[in-house]
Amino acid sequence: MELLTLKEIAYRHIRNGILTGVWKPGERLREDLISHELGMSRTPVREACNLLVAQGMIKNERRLGLFVAQWNSDDLTDLIDVRESLELLAITKAVERMTADMAKELRKRADAYEQAVKLGKHAQALARDKDFHAYIIEMSQNRHLKRILTDISSQMELARVLHCNDEAGFTASCLDHRQIAELLASGDANGAKEAMHRHLDRVRKELKERLKQTHNKEEEHAEQGVAH
Repeated sequence: MELLTLKEIAYRHIRNGILTGVWKPGERLREDLISHELGMSRTPVREACNLLVAQGMIKNERRLGLFVAQWNSDDLTDLIDVRESLELLAITKAVERMTADMAKELRKRADAYEQAVKLGKHAQALARDKDFHAYIIEMSQNRHLKRILTDISSQMELARVLHCNDEAGFTASCLDHRQIAELLASGDANGAKEAMHRHLDRVRKELKERLKQTHNKEEEHAEQGVAH
């Protein structure tokens, strides 16, 4: 049985609430209400919020309070650009250290993602997607790279959950993951890098389009509200 600290309990509660839409982008988070809901003091809740601020999932607006992070097109582009440069470096290092067991594990994670997609379990698929990319970082055996990408991964997870939930995108990622895994397993670093670039470029375009659609809907609702 996993034993969690109060801070960990609060962290999981808030993070899951954000990822499942309990708290929407731009919505204010009240530490006092969360601590009351969890039946704990505000200290562990504040510590959990500070961690989520560091991971980019919450914004701390001076004198205004804590708010769920919102995304714009430039934010997404910048984030994915940084992620891509780091993941391409990870691929270079991973190929240098590749073993048969590593190749097998990477294929296994690609399979797990594909299975979740086929079953229509999108939340599970997002978790398996994270596992797949995390293992490439793990294979690089660069702890500094792992630390930096862990924070970026949390922000990407929030962006994907909020703005990318279409079946076509999940299906395309199945093919991307499979190709990346096979190229890495064969030791083709350049091919794997090209495949990763195409994968993240597609994700970038999907997220920006979904973000645009979300903003358009919000504007339509606002105009309807004014009309009434």
